[in-house]
Amino acid sequence: MTSDPIRYDSLKCLLQYIEFGKRIQLFKRCPAIRTAERSAPLRIESLVFENQQLRIDYKNYVIGIYQKCLHGETPRMIQNTNKWGGDEYEIDEYGIRNFNDNSNMTPGDVRIKGELEGPDIPIERRIAGHQRRVLDYERGLACQREGKPNRVADRYSERVILEELDKCRAKLLSYQSFRDNGAPLYENFVQFTIETETGDPGHIERYRKNDKKYHEAMKMLAIVLFGGRRCPVQVTYFRVTANVLRLPLGVKFQVNNLSFEEPIGPTILSMSSIIDSSSFPLKCLDVEAFKLEDAVHPVVRNAEKLCIGGYKIRQNLLLQILLSLENIIVHLTNEDFTRQNLILLIRNWIETGRPVGTHYKTDCRNKEEAKHRMKLIGNEFHVEIKEWVATIPMSDSRQLVIKCDEYPSEYYWSIEMEVQDVVKQE
Repeated sequence: MTSDPIRYDSLKCLLQYIEFGKRIQLFKRCPAIRTAERSAPLRIESLVFENQQLRIDYKNYVIGIYQKCLHGETPRMIQNTNKWGGDEYEIDEYGIRNFNDNSNMTPGDVRIKGELEGPDIPIERRIAGHQRRVLDYERGLACQREGKPNRVADRYSERVILEELDKCRAKLLSYQSFRDNGAPLYENFVQFTIETETGDPGHIERYRKNDKKYHEAMKMLAIVLFGGRRCPVQVTYFRVTANVLRLPLGVKFQVNNLSFEEPIGPTILSMSSIIDSSSFPLKCLDVEAFKLEDAVHPVVRNAEKLCIGGYKIRQNLLLQILLSLENIIVHLTNEDFTRQNLILLIRNWIETGRPVGTHYKTDCRNKEEAKHRMKLIGNEFHVEIKEWVATIPMSDSRQLVIKCDEYPSEYYWSIEMEVQDVVKQE
């Protein structure tokens, strides 16, 4: 019995429907299919960029610096960091972080947040500070065990004091060894971890770090995943919380739903080199920081749905933003949106005659708060609440329907408002 090899175009078609992790494994292990794999469209349901990891379809691809202690017992602080995939910063052989590694940019990288730099503190001041803290925790521990009053003993449990003491001693030793040009304290490895959907480390690889920097390791991971792709990577949900996106030069993402925490204008501008133009208008834009002028930003105004976290926005400004938006569908996930602002927003809709289809949702802390708001709406606009639904007339042809509802499989509630046509009885 003979079997014909699969044709190139058929292979490209087949690759599109293979799960992402298995597809990358095939790319690494089967050189014969690499050209087809990079040419076939790549579809990802969820892609989240964080400082230490890429979360792809609910699996975490983590890069960390694993520290092996060369003398004595490994400090508890480092044991815990190693357990969770390693440190997310560049670290030298004395265990001292180099925050300035974050400033290194290579072709294809995208900076989202400002440069992260460590405080410029002289080494002797660092050592003196940690010596004081070690003494404070040692005294606190002794006083707690003897039942004597002490600032540290009164504030912390014995477990916390022991953890902080261990941490301070380890840092003190690191800075003293660095100052004295002593023998290295740690051997560092680049650790690559693939975590399962439950967060358990399903696959771990470690490599001797040698001269490779942390940002270079993150870059290598991105190149393996996204480098050399001939068409935009199709992503349903694309979220960014990282300071810098380490990416291969030329990669593009076609995005449906975009989410980030930083200011809208600068972030959109920074990501313009990697977000394919076919992504716009976005199906959903989910943001945390929002300025009044952002309401007229083309990406905001044209998004089919706008989600605003609002936790970084003052309440008086938040109301102004909501009043100035032209978006038809808006979800405000800020549970602190005040009752007064809710009433003012409803009144504005009635007075300005918002178009049919306008739909806003605001989250509430709990069931009692949601139902209290519904009663307030009924009293303010003199309408009856039926099964936690209020209908407020706007004109002969339009009405505002407001309802209180619980999220499916969740413990929090929402108030939903929608302008609807009046259905006339024949």
